[in-house]
This record gives sequence, structure tokens and C-alpha cells, in this order.
Amino acid sequence: MLDVKTVLCPVDFTETTSRSLPLAARVCRAAGARLVLVHDVSGTPPGFMGMRWMYQQDEHVRDEELTGEATKHLDALAAEMAQGVAVEKHVTVGPRTATILHLARTLPADLIVMGTHVSDEPDRVSTTEQVLEAAPCPVLAIRADGPAPSPAEERLFREEADLKALVPLDFSRHSEQGLASAFGLARKLSMSLHLVHVEPEKSWEDVKRAFKEGLEEHRKKRVAEAEARLKAAVPADLAGRVTWEVRLGSAGRELLSDARERGVDLVVMGVHEKDPVGKILFGATSATLLHDAPCPVWFVSERASV
Repeated sequence: MLDVKTVLCPVDFTETTSRSLPLAARVCRAAGARLVLVHDVSGTPPGFMGMRWMYQQDEHVRDEELTGEATKHLDALAAEMAQGVAVEKHVTVGPRTATILHLARTLPADLIVMGTHVSDEPDRVSTTEQVLEAAPCPVLAIRADGPAPSPAEERLFREEADLKALVPLDFSRHSEQGLASAFGLARKLSMSLHLVHVEPEKSWEDVKRAFKEGLEEHRKKRVAEAEARLKAAVPADLAGRVTWEVRLGSAGRELLSDARERGVDLVVMGVHEKDPVGKILFGATSATLLHDAPCPVWFVSERASV
């Protein structure tokens, strides 16, 4: 089974928690791991405090009161959704992303399980996006606004389930880190992998070589070279459980199409931190999959130990 001893699950007492916490508890039951819940009381008020929170903030009531309320609700959540699991609870005050990352390093966590939802502000980077790019361990993310629960969620980490995972690979260092993590999961679980590399429909190299080789011929050459690299990446002990494919088009769109067509249970991918300009110019395939994938996504940052 999974070599996971500590699972960290950030909690915000919204519908996001109702999706991420049961999944985190299932991982813990399957791996015999402890579950660490963390809630940060700064910034956005927790729903259970309502108008009282606003009044207390105006009156400068001590953080200890908010902490006490949050602790009671963490106790209730653990009793309801994490039965049979050893649970540790933390209530913090500080920037959410920094707090989660600090706790993940100091525990240390072997896995972070987080829910996410599509923001009403398209340009706003979610806490989950910030965490998954810099986490010291893999992050298992799930859409809070998807089907509840999805068939993939129901199948994940059950001993009797034969799982299917999609692994995007662009041959960068961070994508190969994701590939190594996928191979590790396949060795520990009953899981088959489908490696997917997406090439652009047209590239600058196609244009430069069009007069010598022809546009279509050079495109075929690109695809053949990528297929050879995918085949070479498969270790001998997993040869019977790994397939590969090269698709043409936009990376995010093609990966989502492949995940839906195959009905995969999990996407496993490497991610790296992008600067603001890079996100504006090129977008982020990881953000596309985080918000639109039909199943949970296992993200591995460049900083994560696999």
C-alpha cells in the first residue's frame, strides 16, 4: 500500500472541506497514516461565526476565542468524517499558504489533501494553486464543485479497485518528477498508467523546416520522436501496465479530453512555480487540470521528495 505516514488536510468549514476531508480520511485508513487537520482563523471569517465574527473583530476580541470555536468544529468534523483514523488538530493565525507550507515541512507531511473550487475572479490564484507549486510533498487536490462524490473518488485507495491514472509528460524536469511519483504509485497500488505528451499543432520548427521536409512530414517526425521518448521512459517492471500516446493541440484541452475519454481515476503530474508574467503569457496546464479535471489530481512540485 501507500508509503504515507502523515496526511495534512487544510479545513475551511465550507463545501470544500466536505469533499477533501473524507478523501484524506480514506487515504489514512488505506495507509495506516495519521490525519492532521489545520484551520487558519485569520482573513476570511469561518461560516460558523457569522456576524458574531465581524463584531468580535471590531471589538478586538482575542484570537484565543476564535481558536476555541474553530477547535470545537474541528472536533466535530473529525468525529463525523474521519472515524477510525488518528487525528491531530491545529488552529493557526497567519497567511494561509505560508502556514500550510510551514506545517507540511515541520510535521513533516507525506501528502497534503486539499479541495478547490473555481473562483468568481478568473485571475485570482487560489490557495491550493500556491500550495501545490511549492509543497515539500505531493498534493492530492479535488474539485469541490464537481459531482459529489465522483466515481473516481469512490474507487481511489480501495484495495479491490483496479485504478487508471493519466500522466502528462512534457519532458521537463518537473514533469519527470511527476512521472517518478506515478511509477511509485503504480508499484504500490493496483494501477495502470497512460502517459500523454501533447505537441502543438504547428511549431516554429515546422515553419523553418517546411521548405526542406514539408510541414506535415516534420510534424510526423516530432510525434515519432516524442513517442520514442515516452516508450523509453517506461521501466521494465511496469511494461505491462503502462501505455503512451502523443496528441496534437493545446495541452490543457487535450489532457482533459483524454482524462474524460478514458474515465481515469487519477491524474498524476509534476508542477513548478511560474512567475506572474509566465502565467499571463502561457497560462498553466496544472491550473486547468486542477479546476476542470473529472477526477482528483496528484500534484508533485519540484520541491517535493518522491
